Amino acid sequence: MVDDKNITKTPQTDEEEFSIDYVAYAKLLWSKRKLIIKIFAVFFVLGLVFALTNPKAYTVSTTIVPQLSNTGSMSSSKLGALASIAGISMGDITSKNGELSPLVYPQIFNNVELKKELIYTKFNFEDIDEPITLFDYYMNPEYAKFNLGSFLMEWTIGLPFKILGAIKGEEPDVEYVPSGDGPKLVVLTKDESDLFEQLEEQFFIDIDDKNGYITMSATMPEQIVATQVIQRISDLMQKYITFYKIEKAQENLDFINSQFEKAKSEYNAAAKEWAEYSDANRAFTTKSAQIKMQQLQDQYSVAHTAYQNLKTQQIAAEIKVSEDTPIFSVIQPPYVPYEKSSPGKIKVMFIWCVLGALVAIGWVIGKDYYDNNLKETVKGIFRKEK
Repeated sequence: MVDDKNITKTPQTDEEEFSIDYVAYAKLLWSKRKLIIKIFAVFFVLGLVFALTNPKAYTVSTTIVPQLSNTGSMSSSKLGALASIAGISMGDITSKNGELSPLVYPQIFNNVELKKELIYTKFNFEDIDEPITLFDYYMNPEYAKFNLGSFLMEWTIGLPFKILGAIKGEEPDVEYVPSGDGPKLVVLTKDESDLFEQLEEQFFIDIDDKNGYITMSATMPEQIVATQVIQRISDLMQKYITFYKIEKAQENLDFINSQFEKAKSEYNAAAKEWAEYSDANRAFTTKSAQIKMQQLQDQYSVAHTAYQNLKTQQIAAEIKVSEDTPIFSVIQPPYVPYEKSSPGKIKVMFIWCVLGALVAIGWVIGKDYYDNNLKETVKGIFRKEK
């Protein structure tokens, strides 16, 4: 039996104060080898369970870079030709707007409406005959797959949270029926909110704010689905970035279009009325007929001027929308991965074995230190309190 006092004995000199008696510790560990083996065996079994039940995970990523289109693009060149015909100077209407800041991209990535579009998009899953949404795949018990590791985590570490949740009770979903004139509100159910939290651990975005690159990645149990999902995320990001970039210009264009259609209708009506009256009263030279003819001609001239001005503004607004619309260059397209991205069984086992060895050794040394240095002190404190 190893003399524990030799290990924890307080040295007398400063030089020896920080020295470690490795031989004594080796003897201590050898004497407690059965306990160490038992603790190690427990962690080995836990590691084996997690390694065998660890779900497959595949990671797919894509990299895109938004670039602001300019007047050199094909669409802008065509509109520029129309502008020159209408007598519009390109320099007067093509003021430079800066790119949408890359710092905004993560906020767009976490946009609630974008996420809702994503989870209600249908994808093709293995062992499921027809395409289903992400929401159904994760939240519908019909498609849930049993996982022993997740089950053990839920009913061991997660058990206190389940008990607290049962005591607290679930909050009912918010019921909202929008009125005709009321604002459009985005309402989330509890299941949608829970799914968003889960997907935050599976979907990632990385921004190169210097070069404006956007790298998006998704980690999922099936490689085909992961590729489909990341492609959908890429499409949605491009859609929402474009929307925010051209929102003001598009609203202006929509307004001008509505006014243009109204002016066009009034112009056509004025032209028709003037022409018909002119044809019907060609042989009459009365003063009243001449005044009426002049009024119709003036009305036509005003309508024609308004029509021409709005046509000019329409062309300018179209050019502005075209210039503000970002063009997305795909630097790295998503592809179906061959290898899993999650830790392999050997790596999981190694981590658990190392953890078991550290816990076992730490327990033995810590207990020895407590028994020989702290135990009597602790007992003395309790005696004083009594």
